[in-house]
Amino acid sequence: MKTFKFILRRINSFLCDLALAYALFYLLMFVRPVGFPISAYYFCSVILYFGLTYGLFRTSFMQKLFGIEIKNRSLNHFLFKLLWISIIPLILSVLHYDIFLILYVLVIPVLSIILLPFTKKSLWQWCSGSQIELQKDQYKSKSSVIILLAAIVALLFFPVFRSNFRFNIADFFHNNKNNNVAFPISMPEKAYYVKNIRQYKEDPVNYVMHLFDKYDIVILCERMHPECTQWDFFSELILNEAFTTKVQNVFTEIGQVYNQELLDSYMNTRFSTDKDLQRATAGIVREGGGSWNIWSNTNFYDFILHLHQYNETKDSLNRINLFFTDNFNWNNIKTPIQHDSLIRVTNRDSIMAYHVINRFESQNLKKCLIITNTRHAWNFGENEAAYIFKKFPNKTAVVWINGTRQITSLPTMNGSLDAAALEIPDSIWAIDFKNCPLGNTYCDLFPRLYKKNKLTYKDLFAGMVYCKHPSNWIIADNYPFILDNYKDTLLKRSALLGEERLKITKNEIEQKYFDTIYKRQAPVLPIINLGFLFVHSVILLFLFLNLSLKLLLLVFSKKSG
Repeated sequence: MKTFKFILRRINSFLCDLALAYALFYLLMFVRPVGFPISAYYFCSVILYFGLTYGLFRTSFMQKLFGIEIKNRSLNHFLFKLLWISIIPLILSVLHYDIFLILYVLVIPVLSIILLPFTKKSLWQWCSGSQIELQKDQYKSKSSVIILLAAIVALLFFPVFRSNFRFNIADFFHNNKNNNVAFPISMPEKAYYVKNIRQYKEDPVNYVMHLFDKYDIVILCERMHPECTQWDFFSELILNEAFTTKVQNVFTEIGQVYNQELLDSYMNTRFSTDKDLQRATAGIVREGGGSWNIWSNTNFYDFILHLHQYNETKDSLNRINLFFTDNFNWNNIKTPIQHDSLIRVTNRDSIMAYHVINRFESQNLKKCLIITNTRHAWNFGENEAAYIFKKFPNKTAVVWINGTRQITSLPTMNGSLDAAALEIPDSIWAIDFKNCPLGNTYCDLFPRLYKKNKLTYKDLFAGMVYCKHPSNWIIADNYPFILDNYKDTLLKRSALLGEERLKITKNEIEQKYFDTIYKRQAPVLPIINLGFLFVHSVILLFLFLNLSLKLLLLVFSKKSG
């Protein structure tokens, strides 16, 4: 039992040491050098923390606090400990071996903690041959514990106030107009970004149009589908005389190829009333979501409606041509198994690219703009853009619309891009990555599996259109006549998605969910802040509780003595 308690004390002290290293890392983040990877910076903070404490106490601070002493210690013990918990992951971080870093951080410390009760030794003990036991003289300085406690409390609450957190979660998510992020932003890096944006920014419409002087195909990398402000920009770019004259052709990921004739008929029809136009627009848009039982995003409805209104004033030769590229066909689905098999199709990107390439060549199109979502626009692997680049290697360019990281939805460029954007008067602007040094930034949009990620932003994108700060992103659902003559079809398709989806759809219809257009702030920034605050609070509360218990023990042991 005594041995078990000692092992628990060792594990607890080690976790407290890592928590203290995190606290140091949080403070140092505000002065992180430009371009230094955050994960690598954390492991540098770990090295700094253990280096300082071993230099002062010949052991870590928390081991000193909990009365753990290292016998037969040597420099080897310190070096091997740093090797296992910081140097190896630091190397993986600097080299951007993302997946190996994640696996290492998850496996090695957990494995060491699991083995400790059985072997009585940690990995670095095995390597160095040192012995660990309880100190005879316990740590007795209350003042250092009190000072440390005060610092931890300050660090605990600082990001809470900084992010304008509110305990009413619904209010925090949907009415949070605060632009601040909870996690620390490097001041040197933010200043670097502000300087470069001010120097290289240009009008976004002019930037994209100028790309067509050099390229025949320009791909816009759409962020999350429901976000509206990016589609407002797409409309501004497309619905004008300059685009009609120079480009004229637009391909979208949204929309099924088998509905192309329906779309063409819609674009060539003059409707007698606004309601007839709205009803017909809804009929086009709700079918555009591929495997979704209904496409309810307001932004695409607005885009199609405005495109029709623009084309209506032009003759047939001077209209914008819109082409759908998705291949999903609900008419071929009769069972849930068929639906599941179709959504697992792995060659969707190659099919979308085929429809673009085939129409571009067969109709002898001179120029075209493609709007496709996130990874589909990335020029590597088996993404749609990669197939198009392979066919037209010197005629294609991709423009990134600022968004979040794939999978994690964390901020890109360490959050410095969004922080710097708050210092720029314009809410929408563009920069060319070939000219601006920001293009040399390591591309953190996605984790690379099994191999080193060497890509920079300019390797993937010609440039970027920064379309509003995340706190100003808007998402909206529904539009007029969305369920007009469609309820039975919606219920039938919902049934093919499973009983749970059918139950949700029935409830939405009963509650008249589709009768209202729901427009709200995109919860990206609140979600990021909430996630960070949770992790930050758990780490520092764990440290706070340990320090508080130690302080109580010191107080009562002195009284009893």
